[in-house]
Amino acid sequence: MQGNLRDSKILRLKKEENMYVEEIKNFENNLNTQDKNEYIYENNLLMNQLEETKKALEQVQKRLKEFEGEADL
Repeated sequence: MQGNLRDSKILRLKKEENMYVEEIKNFENNLNTQDKNEYIYENNLLMNQLEETKKALEQVQKRLKEFEGEADL
């Protein structure tokens, strides 16, 4: 039973990881396609969202490593 719970948590974390990776790609793409001088506010907002998403991704990856490490035991 413990293994199933751990496996489902790992799957959920991997889905979150993929979601954050895609969000980061989208934010970076949006930043690269906007005129930096014309849309200063939007660029700053996108940069903040990008940084927060990267932090969230780091946390998910950290938790994922913990669960995967437990699965190896």
